[in-house]
Amino acid sequence: DVGGTVRGKVQAIINANEWQVLNQSIFIDPANIVIVGNPQLDDFVEINGLIQSSGVIQASRIEYIDPVNFEEYEVIGLATAVDTTANQFSIGGLTVTYDE
Repeated sequence: DVGGTVRGKVQAIINANEWQVLNQSIFIDPANIVIVGNPQLDDFVEINGLIQSSGVIQASRIEYIDPVNFEEYEVIGLATAVDTTANQFSIGGLTVTYDE
């Protein structure tokens, strides 16, 4: 397992145990999570946890971020599908295109 961080808007709350933020699948185990604030759909959050072999982030902490204080989106994880010709790579379900 590798540490991962996602900072962005809650795109979906599939159920009590599964969220999606910046196309990252987030697993929430109510017995092993610290939640700061009361984040809801479309709220800004920072999620810390471990990336499972499936690519799902098992959250250990979710923190609500007031939109006034939200400064930048961030995804920290394992880069896959690296394509240096197309200047793209993926982290989980997020495809990133970059300039050289």
